[in-house]
Amino acid sequence: MTYFHYTNNAVAIIPLSISSTDTTFSVETGDGALFPSSFPFRVTLWDGSSYASPGDDPDVEIVEVTDRTDDTFTVSRGKESTTGVSHPADSKVALLVTAGTFEDTTYGINPRIESHISATDAHHAKYTDVEAIDAINGDTDHGSTANHDYFSGSHADLTTVGATDHHSNANDPTADEKAAMTNANSPSSSNAFATMDDVSGGSSGYRIEERFIYGTLTIGTMFPVIVRKNGTITESSVTVGVLPEGSSVLVDVRKNGNTSTDSIHNSDAAIEITTTETATNGFYTSTGSLDSGMTSVSVGDVLYFEITQIGSTTSGEDMVARVIIE
Repeated sequence: MTYFHYTNNAVAIIPLSISSTDTTFSVETGDGALFPSSFPFRVTLWDGSSYASPGDDPDVEIVEVTDRTDDTFTVSRGKESTTGVSHPADSKVALLVTAGTFEDTTYGINPRIESHISATDAHHAKYTDVEAIDAINGDTDHGSTANHDYFSGSHADLTTVGATDHHSNANDPTADEKAAMTNANSPSSSNAFATMDDVSGGSSGYRIEERFIYGTLTIGTMFPVIVRKNGTITESSVTVGVLPEGSSVLVDVRKNGNTSTDSIHNSDAAIEITTTETATNGFYTSTGSLDSGMTSVSVGDVLYFEITQIGSTTSGEDMVARVIIE
């Protein structure tokens, strides 16, 4: 099984054009260090000069990086139903979460579990103490002298034990709870079991999308987020660890474009962290006023977190920008 590697906020420019068959390309000097040094990992290539979002480029391509030497990448082309195509000079390359890498991370453990539970002798030690066996086989009332720490049968013998043999099933999970545990459907409000839908963007539950900056803030675009849940943005907020001085920090969230008119906020007004915000547990948080006409999102939409202003004397430090999609 393949396990993919990741780093945060890895995006770079490819200065030279790439043909449809090239298996190597180079990014701008020093930017290769933004990407993993272990392999494989997958990156997305698109014409960043013509398209702000990779999803808008009809020639977007996902490739698998099998080696990287400094700023030069060795790749296998056309992954996840994309095709190896030519890309112009100054195209972008970004380490995004793709459907293939997400499914590998989320579901990769399942075959290992199935392999383990199908083994007939998995972790079941066999005991042959005659006295204990006789006590179990002959004492149907489980008397006080019977030793119940022994089992002489095979793992397969456990399949003959009935639902109520030697135990009460009064506290067994309900059918609804069993369905939730196996991710067959979403649970009802009567139980507390969660399904994959609740945490990974299905028809129920909610999703939190966040981007982090550690250290001093600078003006510019943070790493874009590709939406993985159909729904409505119900909250946008910004938190900093160190307040700005001289002027406020302004952060906008923009949908499928990177101009102020693409803002999800009322009157295209960014979220503002003032110089006098009040701390809660040592951090400073401000929320945005949402524009209801811009809050509906679908899988594949792109959200851009844009820092449009920083403190004039002290920039501000350690920021988390987030949206909640329900």
